[in-house]
Amino acid sequence: FFEKRAAAWRIYTFTNPGTTDPEVLRQRVASGQGANLVNLNLLKTDMQTPYNIQLSAGLGQQLGDGFALNLDYIHQDAKNLYAQLTPNFLQNGVRVLTTKYGVITLYDDQGKAKFDAIATTLTYNKPTMRLNASYTLGWYKSQFEGLGGYNDESFFIMQPSTGDERHRVVLSGLPTSKLTPTSPI
Repeated sequence: FFEKRAAAWRIYTFTNPGTTDPEVLRQRVASGQGANLVNLNLLKTDMQTPYNIQLSAGLGQQLGDGFALNLDYIHQDAKNLYAQLTPNFLQNGVRVLTTKYGVITLYDDQGKAKFDAIATTLTYNKPTMRLNASYTLGWYKSQFEGLGGYNDESFFIMQPSTGDERHRVVLSGLPTSKLTPTSPI
């Protein structure tokens, strides 16, 4: 996709253009002004498949007529997640690796993430009604957001993610009817 886009579209960079008027900028491009740098996208040659190691353990207890309580611990370790670096970033208006190219994006499989949670569910179950009340206390950490796009590998540190949803409460119910056996015709 990126190669096709780069072949069909050009990106021109103007330092302090002084205008955002498209016609003025088009005239400048037509007269040869503006840097036209090719952006590179490089993919690691031996990308590994992402995987997730999961562990869960739980306890359940019948509390009384129609009531049950479950308590579960959940742990996940995700490895080889796809991530990207953009090492040829702009610093003080100059590309840090080379001025011959624009953005250089390196795709890799170095990303990691983990999730830990304690989940509780209280269930009320009778022949005419089933109700659930669930509460989850969770911690989600990752080395990056989205695909990353960081300038160098020092940014890939395990930290709470914006996807971290610490507390979740879910209430659900379902009316049921008594099942009656059917007789053959």
